[in-house]
Amino acid sequence: MTPDPLTEEELKRLDNIAWTMENLLPLPGTSVRIGLDSFLGLVPVIGDLCTIVPAAYIIRAAARAGVSRRVLIRMCLNVGVDLVVGVVPVVGDIFDATWNASTRNMQLLRVWLHQNQ
Repeated sequence: MTPDPLTEEELKRLDNIAWTMENLLPLPGTSVRIGLDSFLGLVPVIGDLCTIVPAAYIIRAAARAGVSRRVLIRMCLNVGVDLVVGVVPVVGDIFDATWNASTRNMQLLRVWLHQNQ
């Protein structure tokens, strides 16, 4: 597959997806922010599985852009850890609020883009 460079507009869209999923609302009295990922995670199993869609969209965009296999594996591991721990009642919900797999993946993508462009 020929790499398809990401435009600044596409990067902003991906950032917006990650932000909405993980940083939409501040938790009062803390420095922690939560997003749709945390709310969906309250629905056992199905909610956690629904959070894979936006995370996979970010990974797919990175793959289309030609990101290295190593970075893609790290991105998939971030989402995998989020999913596996996220299905554990209570502990998973707290973990969802702090792990932020999509934000981590956007950081990996931006570092890779900076180093390879």
